[in-house]
Amino acid sequence: MVAAVPGNEANSRPHGQAALRNVQIRYNSPEGYPAGATVPLSLYIANNSQAQPLVLRDVTAGTKTGAPLGAVVLLGGAPDIGTGPAEPSVPAEESAPAEAPESPSAAGAPASLTIPPNGHARLAAGHGAYLAIMQVTQPLRPGSRAYVTFSFDGEQPLTIAVPFGLPLSPAPRVSAVPSVTAGQL
Repeated sequence: MVAAVPGNEANSRPHGQAALRNVQIRYNSPEGYPAGATVPLSLYIANNSQAQPLVLRDVTAGTKTGAPLGAVVLLGGAPDIGTGPAEPSVPAEESAPAEAPESPSAAGAPASLTIPPNGHARLAAGHGAYLAIMQVTQPLRPGSRAYVTFSFDGEQPLTIAVPFGLPLSPAPRVSAVPSVTAGQL
């Protein structure tokens, strides 16, 4: 059974230690992000190992043809890292130490962190640290994809097609019938 979430998912190889879930570009508007914008990503990473930490060393983003899309950095403070099978809820300072700095600058920190054995991290704006593609080389709009490569210690680089997220609420309705004002009668 597969969960009904808008993002993509993948497991690392050859050991399957990393499980990426609901990986998506954060929805901002029907117009999307213009070239040069900072594009936030939203995802969940689980460490399937019961014995060793999962170390994310690097993240890169490109287009379908392999052209670079922009540098991927960690923004937004401390990562939301937890242990056990539940949703992340333990602040990073109460769990295993994260390699990401506690307060990345506005320019961002390298996209790296450590997830404890049987742990997980939620990387999403509004939930602590999140990944973002800086100064995208081309516009990203609903319906487009970024190709993001995650590099974990002991695993092969994992490239995943990341879809544009869905809005949390419907767009405002536009009237099909033009309104008539008293001055037009």
